[in-house]
Amino acid sequence: MEYWKEKGLDITGLYMLDGSGRSHNDTVSPRQLAEVLIKMTTSPVFPTFYNSLPLAGISGTMHKWLVGSVGAGRVRAKTGSIGGVRSYAGYVKSLTGKNLIFTLLINNYNCRTKILKERVEDFMLGMVKL
Repeated sequence: MEYWKEKGLDITGLYMLDGSGRSHNDTVSPRQLAEVLIKMTTSPVFPTFYNSLPLAGISGTMHKWLVGSVGAGRVRAKTGSIGGVRSYAGYVKSLTGKNLIFTLLINNYNCRTKILKERVEDFMLGMVKL
């Protein structure tokens, strides 16, 4: 937390109990995640960080996302889940050449995860088409 505070991140409400992100006691806002992604774009390690993120339709936890769509290969994102929570954060290269950053945290959803995934994919495709 001190590292990000020194980098200018507003850490109000940020709490990392164990650093894994898999504790119900961990708290982070979508804005804080977006600020981290923004700050990473100016880091000398950005290319390595960026390339480490799973690529939609191709690798990691995103390999089954946006398959066969214009979004495949255009969304790099980290996914996360813990009881009743799904999170997605990353970068999008739009069809018009825009570089976008997004964070999406979904709490206490009440639909099947398949439906949630379809809705999140629609959201991602919307960004790709900007």
